[in-house]
Amino acid sequence: MPNHTILRINFQPHTAQFDVAFFIHSKSIRCIDVKAFNRHADIGIMILCESVRMMVHQSKEPDGCGGSMLVLRCAACRNKLWRYDKIGKGEVLRCHKERIDRDYGNCSTHGGKIWCSCGNSIGIDKGSYYKMIDRAFTYSGTKRNA
Repeated sequence: MPNHTILRINFQPHTAQFDVAFFIHSKSIRCIDVKAFNRHADIGIMILCESVRMMVHQSKEPDGCGGSMLVLRCAACRNKLWRYDKIGKGEVLRCHKERIDRDYGNCSTHGGKIWCSCGNSIGIDKGSYYKMIDRAFTYSGTKRNA
């Protein structure tokens, strides 16, 4: 499953005609393909690029994370572990590695387990996800409903 979006817009009002494609990733947006069909297109492309950039950034919270992120903390020492995009209403039983948005650097993996810097065992490394140990961590934030 890709972690980016391609947005293609074909814009043909009365004067400016152009086709634009944007590459949107969780941390950036850039224009990747532009086809202008007449001389009025340049201003329209600049306005459209800025509008899309503003829409993407307004859909995120001020600290840069999306509105559906959980912050996981060690239950023993309360250190932040990582910011995670939780989909669905259920409990946090697994943390899929591709959905970890930010790692705060307070945990390490060795012996097939995830350890907080305080020595608390947080979860078990299962390859593409971590199987979380109940009561070894807490979380706050909002879950994204699928």
